Amino acid sequence: MILLRIDSQQVTSRLEQLHRLAARPRPMVQAATRATRTLLQRHFREKDKTPNKLGGRRTHFWLDIMRSTQMGEVTDNYGIVKIGDTRLSLHVRGGRVTAGKGISSKTGVPTRALSIPVAPEAHGRRPAALEATLGIKLFMVPKDFGTGLLAAASKDGSNIKVYYILRRSVQIPRDPTALPPGDHLARTAVAAAEAHLRAYAQQHQIV
Repeated sequence: MILLRIDSQQVTSRLEQLHRLAARPRPMVQAATRATRTLLQRHFREKDKTPNKLGGRRTHFWLDIMRSTQMGEVTDNYGIVKIGDTRLSLHVRGGRVTAGKGISSKTGVPTRALSIPVAPEAHGRRPAALEATLGIKLFMVPKDFGTGLLAAASKDGSNIKVYYILRRSVQIPRDPTALPPGDHLARTAVAAAEAHLRAYAQQHQIV
């Protein structure tokens, strides 16, 4: 789960000032939290419009992230937006993914190797699923233990196509656009809190 924190002193001071002005702070906090959630969902929806580099089948990773973004607890003092899909953390921070141990009973591929798609048909599919979908039989061309290629021959045996490369680990780079800029999130929260207070004042004819 990703937890976001607003560290801007100017924004924090403004939110504290609005909190003091609010007769009932929880609805104001709820409005700010809801606006932050909406901004995040809109951001992830836009990112999902970018096609994958290999082409082929879309996995809609960013739509999954968007659907997992929901409002959590709201109190008089704070509100929580939860991004429940734990895969986002790797894109926000970057990091190394390492394969597990063992041998796949279906493909014979060492699970100490990560199967990295290099063909459009393989994108978003595990090797066993690709075999079932295309009606092919993958074989491994080893290099070192846990590394190499996964390929398949054409039906007439005249061609060999590589679908995956195998690696013990892979470094996932940090994506600076995985989340909206922090100041954008902060301004959105403040604007929603101010709008709530204005609406409340008008409704109750508070000058």
